[in-house]
Amino acid sequence: MAANTLAAGGDTKSSRILYEQLLKSDAAWLRADAVRRLKQLDAIDAIAVLERLTAEYERRFGDPPPEWGDLVRAGFLPKKPVDPEGYEYVLNPWWGDVTVSEDSPLWPLPTEQPA
Repeated sequence: MAANTLAAGGDTKSSRILYEQLLKSDAAWLRADAVRRLKQLDAIDAIAVLERLTAEYERRFGDPPPEWGDLVRAGFLPKKPVDPEGYEYVLNPWWGDVTVSEDSPLWPLPTEQPA
């Protein structure tokens, strides 16, 4: 719970340390949860980078990118980004914010509230 609270508050480094300790647990369910949570932290960190790229795209072109292909064509990304489970990240074309797909096993992230 502490690790999840840290992640929700944006402290992915401290949260990662706690989940890495849980990987050493004797309980298989704890190890499995830690693996999932570490992937969520990877996604949160990737989203921060992707949102910086969408903000830079908006500064350069005047509007947020309508889709990932625009970032690829503009040279910001080599290909459409996917989360650690292989699902394409969701880009909000109106605001440029990014999240994981609701179809992804990583949804919802600890930084989000399900709709």
